[in-house]
Amino acid sequence: MASSSIARFREPRLKLERAARHASELEYILKDFVGRRPFEMINVGEIDDFPGCFGYKFELTKPFPDDVPLALGDSIHNLRTSLDLLACDLVRLNGASANKVYFPFSHDKEGLEHQIKNKNFDRAADEVVELLRGLKPYRAGNVLLRALHDLDLLDKHQMIIPAVTEAIANVDIVAIDGSIQRLERARFLGNFCDLVLPMGTTIELGDVAPSISFGEGSPEIFRFQPVLDCLQKMGDMTLGIVEMFEHHGFG
Repeated sequence: MASSSIARFREPRLKLERAARHASELEYILKDFVGRRPFEMINVGEIDDFPGCFGYKFELTKPFPDDVPLALGDSIHNLRTSLDLLACDLVRLNGASANKVYFPFSHDKEGLEHQIKNKNFDRAADEVVELLRGLKPYRAGNVLLRALHDLDLLDKHQMIIPAVTEAIANVDIVAIDGSIQRLERARFLGNFCDLVLPMGTTIELGDVAPSISFGEGSPEIFRFQPVLDCLQKMGDMTLGIVEMFEHHGFG
């Protein structure tokens, strides 16, 4: 008979709690990093199409702390691991061994049946396997679920370092005569040259709210999307999967 701890899916939930703690740690690290103002407006020199003018671009001047990709990767990995622990609990609840049992993912719908057997998930009850099929854990199915798996694989080969893909800032443009023009909530995209100003003009950067996002090499659904928002979506999704099996009586 399954223990009460298995019936409550205790271990998957512990991993979800740990993932949330790493996400909170990441949020704190990012707030501290942004608070130290690691960015500025860089003079990129005279602009060919505007004689007598030069351009400015918004630029991150310091690298993200090492703790950023570490906390990010740990949160992702704990979310992904919770699914493997869930798979093991579901198999144990069917009275079978959880040895070498993993939550199955495939590239496409056709490959899912092979992965269900390959990851020994077929040891679970038939109703459980059918629910798993309904989750569509492949690229053309549940895109968010498959992307969590892909991010975890990516983090095993290289640290996931986010990027500043957008920034909202207050900017003071100081003319030669000392007059000031305030640009409130100016929007800057990456390192795009956003401002073209007369020679002698200077820039003073005020409050900045950067969007710290997944970069170019991330799964498409996460690409250029805010990191913390994506972690929240993945956490909600993974918890929903655990609760789905509970709702159907497996726990």
